[in-house]
Parts: sequence; structure tokens; C-alpha cells
Amino acid sequence: MPLLVAILALAVAREASSARAELPVLAKESATDRAALGRYLDELLRADSLSAQLLNESNQELYREGYRPTVGVWRNPESGGRIPTLKEYFLAKLFLDLSAVAPVQLRTFEVFVDQLGKESDKTLTCAGEFATKYDLDVEGSFIFSVELAKVPNGPERELFKRCWLNDFVLGTELRVFSLLYQQFFGVPYVNPEKRNW
Repeated sequence: MPLLVAILALAVAREASSARAELPVLAKESATDRAALGRYLDELLRADSLSAQLLNESNQELYREGYRPTVGVWRNPESGGRIPTLKEYFLAKLFLDLSAVAPVQLRTFEVFVDQLGKESDKTLTCAGEFATKYDLDVEGSFIFSVELAKVPNGPERELFKRCWLNDFVLGTELRVFSLLYQQFFGVPYVNPEKRNW
């Protein structure tokens, strides 16, 4: 049961609501226009505190240290060379994934978001297992460096860092795709477990 509590706490932290500004809109026909997608992402990161969590200092530091997501990365954003910032990496990943589902059609988009959700669940579970095992304080004022120090140096700490960054990247991408789903198709995305087939 403690694992479930930790996973739920991480999910709540990742999905915690704050005052919601007007979110930007991306036209369906602009989904594979990298410049338009870049403008959309800039606006979204300013307007949506949940998406902006991707760029918190601990995630940016992990990225600078060379950590990269490994789960849910079907097309390598850095195949053309190293990308200097997490924000640029995320934009490249979004662009590649949106290009993979182009032209944007409901069923193709939905299947991709479903798969992204499954991959995101894996990283959340991984982070939750560490939270339980090392009694990480995932509620209240979470300070990454303090909680990271509780995980022993070595392979476990390395895995935790990868899971942590991966979870933020996939969680944010899942949020972006869910928002785009509603914009493109006029209905909210519903996960497969709640969907009536």
C-alpha cells in the first residue's frame, strides 16, 4: 500500500492545479510546423504552471549533466546532434512525435496518446518505488537535492535521476498531447480505462 500512496502523491504533485491562465491554441494544420510549435510551446510554458514544471531547476540540471529520457522516446531528438537545453530537446521531441502522427486524425492521435500514457505510467511507477523505498518527502515543499541525497550513490541513484527526468518529460508531453487532443477534436482526451469502446 505505501507504494500506491507514493505513486498517487507523485501523480497529484505532477497534476496539482493552480490558477489557470488562458492556454494557447495550435491549429491542427500547424502541428508539424516547427516554428508554430515552438511559439505554442513558449506560450504554453508561460501560461500553464503544470507544463512549466518541466523546466524546474532540478530537471534542467539533470539535463545539463547528460541525463536523457529513455522511456517513451521512439524517435531520438538528438539524432542530428546534441541539443543544448531541455526546452529545445522537448520541442524536438514534440515535433518528432507530432510528425509521426501526421496527418492529425482522431484515432491515430488517440492511439499515440494512449501509448504515451502507458510509458508515462512506467516512469511514475519507477519514481514512486524510490519514493517508498527511501521515504522521500514528495508532499509539501519538495527539494530535489535533499531528497536525492536519501538515495545511495551508485546505480540506484542513477536510475532514480533517469526516472525523475523521464517522468517530467513524458508527463509534460502527455499533458501537451491531451490539450492538443481537446483543441483538435473538440472533446477531452479520455484514457483507455475510462473510455467506452
